[in-house]
Amino acid sequence: MTVYVDSTNKLLFDTTLDFILEKGYTKLNVRALVKEAGIHHSTFYNHFNDIDDLLNHLEDYYFELMNANLKEKEQETLTYERTFSFIQFVKETRKYYFVLTQRERFRNKLVRQFEGGFDVNDYQSRGNPDAEYLNEFMLVGSVALLDFWIESGCHESVEKITHLIFDSCVAVTEKIQSNLNNK
Repeated sequence: MTVYVDSTNKLLFDTTLDFILEKGYTKLNVRALVKEAGIHHSTFYNHFNDIDDLLNHLEDYYFELMNANLKEKEQETLTYERTFSFIQFVKETRKYYFVLTQRERFRNKLVRQFEGGFDVNDYQSRGNPDAEYLNEFMLVGSVALLDFWIESGCHESVEKITHLIFDSCVAVTEKIQSNLNNK
């Protein structure tokens, strides 16, 4: 599935990513960005209100791409195949991932994107007070592992990272279930 974005937005998204990678977020402003992109200020403001609006749209675009990529794997619970597809997507779009994960809004949305895939939510609804902590551990821990993998250059295979994340999540989920059964 193709996600449509007009050519000016795509130019600004790509220029923004390159700019942040080269100079950092602190130097990012409309004047510097339009100069780098080779467009007029009015063109920028025809598409976005300000830099935050641009970054929010860039995040939304990334999630549209990710959701289109994962559409065929859509299921209620986390599967190895879905995890593998997600990690492969992150590797292929690591420039986006690396830049966007520096934003709290993106990190929170990324963690919540997969929250429903873990069965821990079911355990929490059955009155397990530890489920919320374990759920958060799996979600945030998985994102932290991806961050480390991206920052270290993706030297480990997608398969290895998938196994690390998926197997850890399964083990934690089984531990929760075991604890519930023993109560």
